[in-house]
Amino acid sequence: MENSKKIIVSFHIGRGGRFYNSGHVTFLGEENINHYTDDLFVRYDNQQIIRNTLKNRNLSNLLEKFDDCIESDNFNFFIQKFSDFEIGEQIYIDLNGNEIGLSVDNDGTGIINRDNNYDTTYAKYLEDCNEDELYLIVNSNTYCSDETLELAKQLICA
Repeated sequence: MENSKKIIVSFHIGRGGRFYNSGHVTFLGEENINHYTDDLFVRYDNQQIIRNTLKNRNLSNLLEKFDDCIESDNFNFFIQKFSDFEIGEQIYIDLNGNEIGLSVDNDGTGIINRDNNYDTTYAKYLEDCNEDELYLIVNSNTYCSDETLELAKQLICA
């Protein structure tokens, strides 16, 4: 069972099943969450708040400097000027700028929530899967290693 902690499996929640209802869970395979981030963008946690504050206070010179800092990924200017400056961590956003619930700095597990029960992808350690997810893995036509199948079967029986 030690090896199951190293195996990451992914699932998708969307439409499916007999009546094509939302909330249908599908096993995607042995992929970590970063495999599904190709169409996402990166920004900092507080980037939009800081940008709006500078814009609303009509501080165009600082707004330009802030944009330069984002481009160079160096915020020393603001850290030195403002003692309480906090840009936050890098997060993924979708095409519309909406946060999807995933940090860039992740361990391969996490959630990409685009539209709740209609379009959510998540990855987790095999050991953390519930019984329904384990049955999905065992009964799926999606390729996964023999080791993963065997461990999933063992976890069901445990």
